[in-house]
Amino acid sequence: MAEIKKSEHIALCHRWEDYLQDRSLFGKRTIEAIRPKFSEWITRTHGSRNYYMSQLFTGHGSFGHFLFGIRKKRTDESCPHCGNDSDTVEHTLQTCPA
Repeated sequence: MAEIKKSEHIALCHRWEDYLQDRSLFGKRTIEAIRPKFSEWITRTHGSRNYYMSQLFTGHGSFGHFLFGIRKKRTDESCPHCGNDSDTVEHTLQTCPA
């Protein structure tokens, strides 16, 4: 059972990675940021898969920069996890300790 689960998880990740190659998808900035590190992120053993991780992997993002700048849904664009001035896709993937 464990081998089947592992095998299916690997197959799913490959299909997901292939899906992200589609240039017509929305969230291109997010997808371009995650694609080079997709395998590393999907197989990491620390942290958890949560709402924000799901946003990254699906190419959608409700990051502070977006919510503040475009939608005015926030009063600032800071990162809710580390307090960085601008919560962008790149910040989340490259520098945020969370």
